[in-house]
Amino acid sequence: MKVHDAGDDRRIVAVSDSSLVGRVINDENLDIEITVSKEFYGEEQFGGEEVIRAIKDADNVNLMGNEIVELAIKEELLEESSVVSIGGIKHAQLYKL
Repeated sequence: MKVHDAGDDRRIVAVSDSSLVGRVINDENLDIEITVSKEFYGEEQFGGEEVIRAIKDADNVNLMGNEIVELAIKEELLEESSVVSIGGIKHAQLYKL
């Protein structure tokens, strides 16, 4: 997980399953390639409670990975209908309006 300061007191939280950091995910059907970079998603691992707290406090959230997306659904922070699959990996974005 990594917290980015977007200015104007806005926070972006990027969370990825640790096994995905450093990988490139391709989806030929969607014609998309996503690099799960340590610069954006971070390398430090956090416990579930800490991640959930960070997500709740964020203005924008980027989730990449089956585990973290399922945790967000379980915690009722995200609905399954808001999830897309990219190369078999679940991905979601949340925005506070």
